[in-house]
Amino acid sequence: MNAPTSSPAAGKSVPLDPDVGAEISKLVEQSIPQLPPHQLRADAERIRSSVARLTANSIDGLEGLTSELQELQKFLRSEDGSRTAARSHRRAADALHRW
Repeated sequence: MNAPTSSPAAGKSVPLDPDVGAEISKLVEQSIPQLPPHQLRADAERIRSSVARLTANSIDGLEGLTSELQELQKFLRSEDGSRTAARSHRRAADALHRW
């Protein structure tokens, strides 16, 4: 029985002929549009500005959410305190009623 043979590319890199590598590089460079440096700087600044704006919006949103959660926590604690007080009053009233 013959065992299957694997191709040289399976798990190993095949040495590339320098001429072929140069041609591939040239084709890649030709296919990527070359932007003038001022356009690259403008695009980079636009991206930086967008990231800064989105980050600021996210931070503002998180700060607002934190504030709302703190207010909710205060409310729930006061409600719990009110319930505890009501239970205490009820117990006291029940105790007095038994007398």
